[in-house]
Amino acid sequence: LINMWGSLIDVTGGAVSVEKSWWYMIDYVWKHGRWVATDAGENLDLIATSSTGTRVSLKRLHANEASKMLGIYVAPDGNNKAQISELQKASNDWGSKIRQGHSTRQEAWTALSTNITAKLKYPLPACTLTEKNCKAIMWPALKAALPKSGISSYISSGYRDGPREYGGAGCLSLFHYQGTARTALIVEAVNRETPTGFLLHLCIEDVVLDAGQYGPLWDLQFKKIAQYIQQHSLIFHMWKYNTDHDIKISLDHVLLSKQRDDDAAIMQLAQQLLHTKADRRSIQAVRMKLGVVHLSDITTADGYKLDKKFYSTTLPCIQRNTYDWPIKHRVTTIDISTWRRFLRLVFNRPQFSLAQPLGPWQPMTSTSWIKNWDYFLTQDKQFLYHRVNLVWRRHLKKQYSHKSYHKEFLEIETPPTTNLLRTTIKCSNNSLQSTSCSQKPTLPNTSDTITLRLGPISLRKPKIDWFMKFLSSSTITTNLWREILDGQAYAVSDGSYFPDSQTGACAWIVATRDGTEWVKGGGIIPGCEEDQDPYRSELGGQVGLAAFITSIILPLDATPNITLACDGLAALNRVNMDSRIIKAKMKNVDMLTIISALWKDSEFTISKQHVYGHQDELGRDLTQLEQLNCRVDLWAKEIAQMQITGVIPKAEFKATNCGFGTITCKDVLITSNLQSNLYKHVTKHNFLSSLGNNSEVPKDFSTLKINWETFKKARRESTLNMQTFVTKWISGDTATGRVMKARKARLLDTCPNCNHEDEHLLHVLTCRSEDTKELRNNLLLELILWLESVYTSTPIINFVKMGLTQWFNNQNHIWNDDSPIFSHNIKEDNAFKSQLQVGWYYFLCGMISTDIVNLQQAHYIKIESTKMGTRWAINFTQKLWQMLHKLWKHRCTTLFQNNRVDNLSGLPQLMTAISKEYRLGTDELPHVYSSFFHIPLDALKKKQVHYLKRWFLIVRSAREANTLVRDIDDFSFDGPLRTWIGLIDNG
Repeated sequence: LINMWGSLIDVTGGAVSVEKSWWYMIDYVWKHGRWVATDAGENLDLIATSSTGTRVSLKRLHANEASKMLGIYVAPDGNNKAQISELQKASNDWGSKIRQGHSTRQEAWTALSTNITAKLKYPLPACTLTEKNCKAIMWPALKAALPKSGISSYISSGYRDGPREYGGAGCLSLFHYQGTARTALIVEAVNRETPTGFLLHLCIEDVVLDAGQYGPLWDLQFKKIAQYIQQHSLIFHMWKYNTDHDIKISLDHVLLSKQRDDDAAIMQLAQQLLHTKADRRSIQAVRMKLGVVHLSDITTADGYKLDKKFYSTTLPCIQRNTYDWPIKHRVTTIDISTWRRFLRLVFNRPQFSLAQPLGPWQPMTSTSWIKNWDYFLTQDKQFLYHRVNLVWRRHLKKQYSHKSYHKEFLEIETPPTTNLLRTTIKCSNNSLQSTSCSQKPTLPNTSDTITLRLGPISLRKPKIDWFMKFLSSSTITTNLWREILDGQAYAVSDGSYFPDSQTGACAWIVATRDGTEWVKGGGIIPGCEEDQDPYRSELGGQVGLAAFITSIILPLDATPNITLACDGLAALNRVNMDSRIIKAKMKNVDMLTIISALWKDSEFTISKQHVYGHQDELGRDLTQLEQLNCRVDLWAKEIAQMQITGVIPKAEFKATNCGFGTITCKDVLITSNLQSNLYKHVTKHNFLSSLGNNSEVPKDFSTLKINWETFKKARRESTLNMQTFVTKWISGDTATGRVMKARKARLLDTCPNCNHEDEHLLHVLTCRSEDTKELRNNLLLELILWLESVYTSTPIINFVKMGLTQWFNNQNHIWNDDSPIFSHNIKEDNAFKSQLQVGWYYFLCGMISTDIVNLQQAHYIKIESTKMGTRWAINFTQKLWQMLHKLWKHRCTTLFQNNRVDNLSGLPQLMTAISKEYRLGTDELPHVYSSFFHIPLDALKKKQVHYLKRWFLIVRSAREANTLVRDIDDFSFDGPLRTWIGLIDNG
């Protein structure tokens, strides 16, 4: 048996409830290349005493049967059929209730976003559902709720799931929620060291061993490794999702690294030398069976040749490391054949020698030297020792022989204490022969490596070193060192945030109590612009302090105290938080976990002290802490200004595995509320990809400087109807002629204003009809008047006026540098070119360049106005949406006047078809339909369109149900015409 267990599940919390208890007995068998769970012990029974005292046989479940625990269906064999079925049932039931109800748009949307989605997403972090599964589960709810919310249920998933702040519909994507929530919860559980986190950490290291390659797991090429590692792990599915969506994490784990110079990972060599997935899987199976990772594991002790025991057709049982190898693979003769072929490729010189022999062993402890090998020689080579797990066997050297030892052995209870040589043994009929040996490497000095000296203060390499760019100190630090050791030194930090440029910086200082000797540093706060705020800047200062102080090399057994001060009370209170209470949904959780991890193993103890900031403005004598706070405040502002003015290049930050580790999505640092922000970035990327692939106006949004913050706020402040309109317009789901024809809801796609064929969104804005031109001119005039009323910069007004006027007349017009649209001011022209890259179509959709917003802000500052450029941009965006909406309403008004929409849908064909039906009369129709032919044909044709459609629908449906004659007219086979009338589509 690979594994056998019985489980009694009691979910009552008290006495055993036999109705709510069940048990499994399972075994694992090798099937189709992997271990699968199956039933074991067919004749067994499990009996429990109920609350009434009777003994009852408990229900036994099969390995493929799922049981519900904590709201999630779990099956021992890993299948998720029951969970999918349960979620689909919930979605179907909810969708049917929504269809039967009479909810408003607001109610339907609220129900979709708060009711059913909460139920469906609850079990997802523990699941490994495919994207197809997730879409099938969510579809019944979307199909029922979206139309009632004013959005087509067939809208592209990129727009449907896109964040609302970027113009998407904001529906929940179960698949992306599952992937992002799984990542956030795994990172949190591992960092908090919960029981689940401990198991997940073991799982991570299991995958590390399975991958068998050097370096952090998260830096390896997943797509190549996925060809041969086991895929049942939750970590595997997290890694796959993160790779597919460019999410990078850096959770800490034990690394595999080379054991000697020129060493290599066996699976890395397999990827280089073998080119088929089957071959690599065979190497993996043999490698896992042998329990080897490195090339040095299978070479002789001197590193020159292959240890011939590994070339045997019968795999040897040799211990070359102390890893806890899982039993995962069954080796076949094909696997062994592939393994031997692989060894011939690696050891391709005579006598299975390496082209480049392995170098000396890497430094290691005596314990590692002994535990990670099997055969050893004493220095005088008189005794051969063989380690078999915890048992040592001593072999005596044969007389008159240099390398041969007796097979007989003496078991010894204690391991030898002498300095042993590793050796490789060749077995013969009556002796053991040593073929090569190697000396134990010298262990390096274990004392702290000094990377920097500041007088008597020595520093080891810090775990976070971004503050080192601005590190400086007083000329003398002797007294500072003494006060640090005596626990009298002050450590003060501060942050500075500039909202106009959204730049955050921090500074810190460690000083004597009189402030004469000091060490200070600081830096730019990592993260994207929208993540910056004063609180994050204050935390950045505490990261700098923690990184510097914990890198100080202290004398042995020294545990000094240090006073930590900050004017940000919220940031100060978060310092040195217990990692077990830090959650992934916290604000600036990256900083919080880094600070916690840095102080966790520190020899220092901390005394926190709050100090009020900006006390120098009160005109009184300051305490030493207040003076230090003012100094670091000024220093933080100077660092920020250097970044803003371009004196220093944009800061680059390396990934760290402290705390939650560095987490990025599309190279954007995720700093707060991990699941929510990961989900937003993934769906935002998908949304912008869909938007950029617009067939009418394609655009690469990754290169555009759009101020999404103002777009987001403008959308949030708009009505639900306007939000829905913007989403439909941007997504191309607005009911233009092209869209309605594609949906088979209209026969023709002609513009109702100018009769232009193939009416699409771009045409709606640039229609050549006189009525539309007059409306556009009036709307543009209103827009210009509004811009003037809010003191918009004159160059911006001219840019908007001339640009839109020209675009309405010619969408392909190209503005050169001498065009009157430019003001010939470098800053202004660069802003206008930035907006031109966005394009006038997307400008009308509310996408304003960040440079335009900054230009307007500079104008307000110049005229000494208290108005903000961001508020101007928010209002401007809403005005542009109103302009779009009015143009669309004008088009719709024309469409629904004078039966125009009916003519485009098939009214002429309907008149012809009614005439044919009338001539056929009641032939082959039941007598009950004769009343439909009492009205004269001329009088019938003068009826309203809705009456004609109903008359024709009833008569044609009856005729198709009672006769085999189908090809009477266009309504017999044309899908759009039949849909318009309400007939069943035969296509």
